[in-house]
Amino acid sequence: METLEKNIQRLSMEVAEQVNHLNDNTMKLEEMILENEKKSLDKFIEIEEFLKLIDGDLKTKFVANSDLNAKQANMDLEVKSMKNIVCETEERCEKLEDMVKQVDMQLHQNMQTLADLENHLATQQRLASLQNTRGHLIWRIKDFSKKLEEAKQYETILHSAMFSNKQYGYALRLDIHPNGKGTWKGRNLIACLNVLAGEYDALLPWPCRLQADIIIRAQYTNSEESQDYVKTILVRKKNDEFIQNNQYFHIPHKIVMSRNYLHNDCLYVEVRVLK
Repeated sequence: METLEKNIQRLSMEVAEQVNHLNDNTMKLEEMILENEKKSLDKFIEIEEFLKLIDGDLKTKFVANSDLNAKQANMDLEVKSMKNIVCETEERCEKLEDMVKQVDMQLHQNMQTLADLENHLATQQRLASLQNTRGHLIWRIKDFSKKLEEAKQYETILHSAMFSNKQYGYALRLDIHPNGKGTWKGRNLIACLNVLAGEYDALLPWPCRLQADIIIRAQYTNSEESQDYVKTILVRKKNDEFIQNNQYFHIPHKIVMSRNYLHNDCLYVEVRVLK
């Protein structure tokens, strides 16, 4: 455990250094964008003033000036050239904006990695003192709308508290993808009940053959429209390569948002392991 905590501290320091480095790069990129925009604006103003001078000169010398057509052609070329410069500047600005977005994504991923490591440490600590051994979990997810927007941008995953199907049983955890995954991405909430490495795995039969009801609880029990959303799924071991369709619970976003499942931006998810 001490080694794990030291690794967590070391990784936290490395992530902090990466965050500082990414923040510095972000500031430099923003400065470059502002500088390019200022240069483009100054150049555009300079060109505009130059064109005004040329236009005035052409008006005053229109009759006497025999090379008017040549000047007009040169002016057209200069205008075309400056338009190309402006377009190239805009393209560079777009690329810089994409780089800033990538930096922001990398920063969030690093923060997510750190959070996962901290969660892993907490999980190991909870495994030693697992108290919920009834095979039953009710999970209150606060600020669901905010978590859904974060999942759309960063593909974050929500993890429930640890619990077990019975005393000295399998270590279980419900993982939720608020914005879905795979073919369900962007339209559904996806949940999967995973079997994690536990203290008593050597005494348990494998593979794990548990089934569980995943329930989205309705929050207005006195309403005629209130009805829990229930689906029975197979429990899945975390490192299983073969994934079956009946190992996933999914519910469309429009159903989550349109019925009585969401109240005060809180969602209640219940798990009942079947005997």
